[in-house]
Amino acid sequence: MPIDDIYDHFIGFVEDASKKISYPYGIVYAAKKVTDAFYYAEGEKLIKLFPCEDPRIFNKETPGRYKGKARYRGDMLRMVYPCNMINENHLRIQIQGMTLGEWIVNERSLGSLRKICNDLWLWEVGKEEIEGANKCLGDAGILLAWQSPSPTKPSRTLP
Repeated sequence: MPIDDIYDHFIGFVEDASKKISYPYGIVYAAKKVTDAFYYAEGEKLIKLFPCEDPRIFNKETPGRYKGKARYRGDMLRMVYPCNMINENHLRIQIQGMTLGEWIVNERSLGSLRKICNDLWLWEVGKEEIEGANKCLGDAGILLAWQSPSPTKPSRTLP
């Protein structure tokens, strides 16, 4: 079954589950290995999905062992993924003089936004737009795991 077909079925599942289960934030992503997906969800083993992602940050934000602030529940996003379940607090985050919700709707290249239950919205972003969305939101300080790309140093020639 092609990945797009699986994705469509999975989004249907997410929409149904969102009507029955309350949660503040969710993401859908793909990893090369099942173990990578598991460790990524935990923020463990330095697994990252994006070149400009700091894999050490997310688990420090989670409550429990690290007693993190859990800002991903409303103040920030971890990163931008193909499928982001975000709440009203996320939609009110300010970027470029407008709310995140307005920004997504106004910038057509940033995917689609639709309400899936009382307090949750589904923000879907195309594969081609994810990198740009991550850069823009990361540079604005809205992404927890964003890490600015390191400038490449020119190679030195030996005398």
